[in-house]
Amino acid sequence: MKLSQKGFSAVEAILIVVIVAIVGGTGYYVYHANKSANNNLKAADQETTTTSTSASLVATITKSKLPSGYHIEQQTKTVSEVSNQGEGEPANNCFVEAVKSQAKSVKAGDSSFAATQEAATEKTANDNKGYTYESQGSAQLSVNTTKGSKTLDAFYNKVSIPGDDNSPMYQKTAYIVLNGSYITITQSCSTSDLTQADQALAAFKVNL
Repeated sequence: MKLSQKGFSAVEAILIVVIVAIVGGTGYYVYHANKSANNNLKAADQETTTTSTSASLVATITKSKLPSGYHIEQQTKTVSEVSNQGEGEPANNCFVEAVKSQAKSVKAGDSSFAATQEAATEKTANDNKGYTYESQGSAQLSVNTTKGSKTLDAFYNKVSIPGDDNSPMYQKTAYIVLNGSYITITQSCSTSDLTQADQALAAFKVNL
């Protein structure tokens, strides 16, 4: 009887070891799979759009590339905008946006004409609302696009708005002309230091 009892105990011990190994291995696999899934979700959250939807937006914004204090205000098929406004009243209120508009009469290659005409139209409309513009000289904007980086000539103005606490604003505006449409790129800050606005614009990738 003693020999039988000892043999049974050895088999039982082996079974327990096997069961513990199986349970431990399964637990580790589940833990590792969940950790990998969480890391993937965290990485995906750094982008505002997925690959399947980014092409339908005027621009894709990479959150991790935005300067501290900047957040996404609006991102639709026609408007992508970031801003540091509304967060503790920062000393330098800024926004950066890309807006896509239709213009059937505009053709690729007419960028200078289209930019001039659009700026003149916008200036007239804003002047009628009481806005005043003071030219700050020539300027350029560096923009990342799906077809590579582009350096665009920009209109640089000091815009004063009567009754607006954030007035004046220093604004750079440039245009990317497409067949049948154009994209307006705008930087606007309450001081002439547009360093952070340049950093914010670097987080954009305009879809052409």
